[in-house]
Amino acid sequence: MGTELYEVIVNALGRKERTAKVYAATIKRIYKQVFKKTLEGNDLQFIKKAKTLNYVKKIVNLTRRKNAATALLVGLQAIKAPVKKVNPYREIMMSADRDYQKFLQSGQRKRPFANAEAAWHLVSNLHKKVAKEIEALRLWDLGEKVTPAEYRILQAWLYLKWLNAMPPRRLEYSTTRLVTPAQYDASEKKGNFIVMKPRKWFWILYDFKNADRKGVQRFPV
Repeated sequence: MGTELYEVIVNALGRKERTAKVYAATIKRIYKQVFKKTLEGNDLQFIKKAKTLNYVKKIVNLTRRKNAATALLVGLQAIKAPVKKVNPYREIMMSADRDYQKFLQSGQRKRPFANAEAAWHLVSNLHKKVAKEIEALRLWDLGEKVTPAEYRILQAWLYLKWLNAMPPRRLEYSTTRLVTPAQYDASEKKGNFIVMKPRKWFWILYDFKNADRKGVQRFPV
């Protein structure tokens, strides 16, 4: 099995694996968008081409333009490209960042919620509405006899209750699995887990942004 693109970046520049994977994914995506095919192998010479540079220049969204320029800049650094090839991407990256900062300060940025605190209060209390439905249907008394539809109601309550107890932390939710203590002990300790012990549950995090620096995190649920 050959070396992955992210490994090329890690080996050449000493970047963290998680960060290198993000850069590698962006590089592959840009290649596919520019050349209409999947990047085969780890040949990054395409970044030097004017066609690639012009594509990045024309990206309208400031954040996407900056991210694309940053990833391709890293790719060029990994193959030790000459400065004259690196500088145009660095200028795009810095220019996009300057424009984005001006945009943030202009007051034109659209906020997803008119009142974020009120919206979060609504979300964090949704479990109470589902709980009323559970009580009305007496789902706790049915045990394993619940139907698929009723089971989804219980799942909704569990998720909403979790949001109330443990507010979202980036993307840690997406890699979290509910497991028994035995399943947790037998796991490779990768990803994140809610360990369902008889008297108390714990949310144990191995996969999060600062895991290398902060180590494993453990929270009672």
